[in-house]
Amino acid sequence: MAKERFKKEPVALGDLMRQASQRLGLGRNQEHNLVFQAWENIFPEKYRTRMHPTRFYSGCLSVAVSSAPLLEEMRCYRQSDFLALLNDELSRLNHQSTVVVRKLDYRRN
Repeated sequence: MAKERFKKEPVALGDLMRQASQRLGLGRNQEHNLVFQAWENIFPEKYRTRMHPTRFYSGCLSVAVSSAPLLEEMRCYRQSDFLALLNDELSRLNHQSTVVVRKLDYRRN
């Protein structure tokens, strides 16, 4: 019996890309691990004890912050600095990866 070469149903391009990226080891879990590892590498201990990343989705990293003053400091004064540091660290950790953090979303926990 001959093997069927083509599927009869069309497949969305997004599904094909997702399958290919998972086969290459570029799934969401690896993206999360890279972003969280970069976070641990760049943030000083005094910040890591009072805030931590909770979620990474569509280029937005959500961060839980334990105090209101720190939340305001991060939103108003430090956001662009830490965003640049985080993306520099991501490119240093994995040169083949296209993972980029576009936004930091700080939330009070």
